[in-house]
Amino acid sequence: MKPIFTAILFFGIALQVYAQKTYHFGISPKHTNITFSSETILETILGNVNLIEGTIVENGEKSIVNLKVPVSKMKTGIDLRDEHLRSPQWLNAEKNPFIQFESNQAKSLGNDLWEVTGNFTMNGVTKPITIKVQVTPLSADKAAVYGPGEWIRVKSEFKVKLSDHQVKIAKTAEGKVNDEWTVKVTIFGTTQPNIKK
Repeated sequence: MKPIFTAILFFGIALQVYAQKTYHFGISPKHTNITFSSETILETILGNVNLIEGTIVENGEKSIVNLKVPVSKMKTGIDLRDEHLRSPQWLNAEKNPFIQFESNQAKSLGNDLWEVTGNFTMNGVTKPITIKVQVTPLSADKAAVYGPGEWIRVKSEFKVKLSDHQVKIAKTAEGKVNDEWTVKVTIFGTTQPNIKK
């Protein structure tokens, strides 16, 4: 009986591995919408970026997330302000070209909603973060419009403090820039890699 039990166990593990799906992100700008905003009584800054790269390996509460956004592609609507954003005094795009989120811990809250805990890296400084994420599978008819593979939509909104990542607000910007920024993410991923649409 032992060999039979071993075979059944191995088969069960193999099925679990096979059932895992890897979703690829960064398919095209129209499938990626990330906004970031700062608001004070003196000034409101609204920015966005439409590029992301990385994957989510679906495995329930042990799903693996590895996503990163290029700092050089972040826009705020004013060229000079974008230069400041990428400068060594702010996000230092040359030294730290990506903002990154990595996780392998998630908790289901029901109705496609997850509580995800991981590491958020900005300006080369990594901090733990827990965020709520809605992961919605697209039906076959909707996915067909986007292209080959199985598709999911990932949405989240969370706060990031500049000071947590050693970003100091210059004297000239005090009162105009909030230390706490709001980030909103809507991205689409597919099991089919190398799709560009």
